[in-house]
Formats: sequence, structure tokens, C-alpha cells
Amino acid sequence: MAEILIVDDEAPITRIIAHTLSAADHSIHCAHTLEQGLKTALDKKCEVVILDVVLPDGNGLERISDFMSLPSSPEVVIITGFAEQDGAQLALESGVFDYLQKPFRKNDVMLACTRALEFRLSRLKNPHVKLMQCESIIGKSAALKSCLEAVASAAACDHSILVTGETGTGKELFAKAIHQNSPRATNNFVVVDCAALKSTLLESTLFGHEKGSFTGAHSRHEGLVKLAHQGTLFLDEIGELTLEEQKKFLRLLEIKQYYPLGSKRKMQSDFRLVTATNRDLEKMVAQGDFRSDLLYRIRGQQIHLPPLRERKSDIRDLAYHHAEKICKRIPVSSKMIYPEFIEALTRFDWPGNVRELVNTLEECISGFPKDLYLQPRHLPTRIRVSIKEFETENGFLGDFAGKESLPVPEQIPGDVAGSDLPDSAPAIFGNALYNVPTMMPDAANLFDDPPQWKEYRRQAMEMAEKNYFRALFSSNRGRVKDIAGLSGITQARVYDLIKKHGIGTNK
Repeated sequence: MAEILIVDDEAPITRIIAHTLSAADHSIHCAHTLEQGLKTALDKKCEVVILDVVLPDGNGLERISDFMSLPSSPEVVIITGFAEQDGAQLALESGVFDYLQKPFRKNDVMLACTRALEFRLSRLKNPHVKLMQCESIIGKSAALKSCLEAVASAAACDHSILVTGETGTGKELFAKAIHQNSPRATNNFVVVDCAALKSTLLESTLFGHEKGSFTGAHSRHEGLVKLAHQGTLFLDEIGELTLEEQKKFLRLLEIKQYYPLGSKRKMQSDFRLVTATNRDLEKMVAQGDFRSDLLYRIRGQQIHLPPLRERKSDIRDLAYHHAEKICKRIPVSSKMIYPEFIEALTRFDWPGNVRELVNTLEECISGFPKDLYLQPRHLPTRIRVSIKEFETENGFLGDFAGKESLPVPEQIPGDVAGSDLPDSAPAIFGNALYNVPTMMPDAANLFDDPPQWKEYRRQAMEMAEKNYFRALFSSNRGRVKDIAGLSGITQARVYDLIKKHGIGTNK
């Protein structure tokens, strides 16, 4: 018997699925919103979550990682009433076990859950991710964990691997992790940047050449293919190759033999191939820009890396890791990082992914080398403006784009997650900079001197927000972790609101 959660706002569908699975002696729980589902999955330690896509409080596809990151690490089965190819691809790339389209048969749900439970049991008995060398890959999100499991699986084999993902997601890091954890780890990891490879020098660079084989060949040169013998040959941005270049690569991959330019000696190289691209190779094949036979050859296994916007829970770890490295490299004194700085980072979509995040941290640190604390005001203007737009669109009342923070105890920036509000926190977090109205406009005189609706609405929301969190603060004795759990927001956001409204002070 297993604990199974159904998250769907359509009561008839929920009843049918629940009745079907109950017949197999499973313990069934139901939720009709994402937030209710996450709380139930956490409380009941659910092993399988059947998750609808369209829900009253959001899109299920966007919360997959939240469910998979729960302590019980449940398998997720997506159900939807829409035939969305992009949605199916996103779900499967995010690591869900299965994707079912409504209407489906009862047996489809039963089979999906049975197989999900079997897979879960196998995964827990034989975890892939253990003793892996991947120190440069930072994060604990479910999406990243799924990728690391794929890396471990790939490292144990010797077939060709295709790593896909947007620019800046770390494709070379993952390729190197595959090499470092494979039996070939003691040999060379050779990188070929296909985007920078000139057609005129392709054969010379890859295969090498003899002295005098062409103008400028003043000495004998070993090619990269020979350097990769018994190691790994990594072709980065393979989608940038011309059709003629693809043909030459295909021949090499088929026979693993080649002739250096100007030589009659046939050479052989036993290398493991890993390739990467940020382009859609299937689409390129359909358009005639990429050879289908080459795609089949390089795609022995495909690992898709999620963009940073789909693994925002990793941003905190990434920020601390890279900020420390940047401080040592510049060098400057180590920085304290405020929770609201991390919160601000999570409100940006990072189109350049991890690479853009690292470059931004370097800009913050090098631009303010003498400041001991990283705060939202240190962020580049372009990012602060983007965060402002995000807050406006999503109804946030905070002002991460421009405010400065008061000093907070060192343990809070160092370990936000899981920490309680210290006894001295009310005095520390009181901030006279935030002038919150204590009275709403008198309803009786509202039409004598009416404020603009936007201003009236802002004041009403401010007061509702202040009263809500003041009540939670009082009933939970200032424990930020409990307040965050009850309110459904992050602890960093709770800290911000406590400071903003002067909660716990005489304000």
C-alpha cells in the first residue's frame, strides 16, 4: 500500500481516480489547489503525486520541482486535458514519471502508478547519485538531481551522449562530470568548440598534419582526435557545423579511423563521444540543416539541462558558492549575503542562466569591493528594473529594487533556511524607513475627499498584509520558519515583511 496524492480541481475526475486506486489498497489523498497539494504531500509523505496542469492557483508544470523536492521525493504523474506537445516535453524533461492526457482509461492511471511505485522502489534501493565527482555542479533541486542521476547512468556506460540546454546552463560542466566519473577518467577530456572551428582548419585541427602538408605547416602536428584516445572527445555546439563538416565527423564516428593531412598512415583513436548544443537538432534535421544519421549516431543517450528559472531553489547555493570563489579570485574580503538579496535574485528570470548569475555576482562584488554586505541595491540597474517590473506584475508590495537593509545577525545571512527568529530580532528588524499608514481613510468621508482608487487599494493591501503577518508573528512567537510554512512564502520574504511593517516593535 502506498500514499498517493491526487491534485485536481475537477471533482468527478478526482473521484474516479481515487476509487480506481483505492481498489488496489492504496491510501488516497485529494487536493484541489497547488498550495493545498504541496502541504498534503508534505504532511502525508506521499510517494506518488498525480498532478493536473491547469489549477486555480497556477500551472502544475511550473511546480513540478516543488513536489519532487519534498522530503519523501515522490514520483510525479502529470495529467492534462490539453494536447500540449511543449507541455509534455517540459514535464518529461523535468523528471516526471509519466504524462497522461484526458480522457484516459482507469487502467492507464493504475498502470502509471504501479510502474511509478516500482521505479521508486528501485531508485531508493539503488541510488545513482553517490560518490560522484561533481563539485562544480551546485544545487539540490529535483530537476538538478534528475540530471545528476542521468550523468551517473551515462558515466557507467560508454555510448555517445548528447547534452542539450540553453546557453549558460553548464553543458560543458556536465560533460566533464560524465568523463570524471567514467572508466576513462584518467585519460584526456578534449574539448572541440565547433562554433569557433574554421572549415579550412577542420581536418588539421582534428586529425593533425605532417610537416609541409600545406602552406604554414612548418612542423608535424598531432590532432585533437589523437589526444582523445582512450579518453573523451567533447564536441561543444555541434549544431553549428556545416553539412560538409558533419559528413567528415560522421565518417570518423563510424570507423574511428582517419588520416592526418599529408600522411598515408591510417590512425585509429578509441574515444568516448559527448556532444552538446543549445539548438533543436530535430528541427534542424526537418529543415535539412543537420544530418539525421549523425543525430542518431551522437544521441545514444540525451541529457537535457533545465534553465535556471526552472530550478530557482538552487539560486541561494549557487550565489554563496560563486560569491566565495569570486572574492578569493579578485581578491576582496568575504561578503555577507542578506536574505533579501537572494530573494531579489529569485525574482529575475536569468535568460543567460547560471553563467549570467555568476557574471552578475562578479559585477556586484567588483563594483563594491569595500562593502561587507551584498544587498539588492548592489545589483546592476538592468536587473533591478526587471525585478521592479516583476513585482508590479505579481502584486508584491516590497521594494527590492532600491532599498537598503539594516544589519542583521550573521547567522541569518549564513543560514536562512531552517533558522528561527532570534530573541533580539524584533529590535533588530524594526525599521523607521518604512512609514506604513495605521489608519484607512474613513469610509464615511470617503466620497467627500476620495483618494485615487490605486492609492486606496494600496493602503488597503498594506494594512491587510500588516495585520495578517502581525497575527502570525504573535501566534507563532516570532518563529519565522513556522510563519513561512503557514503563509506559503519563503523565509526570506517573511524577514522582509517583518522589517517592513516593524512587527515586534512598538511601531
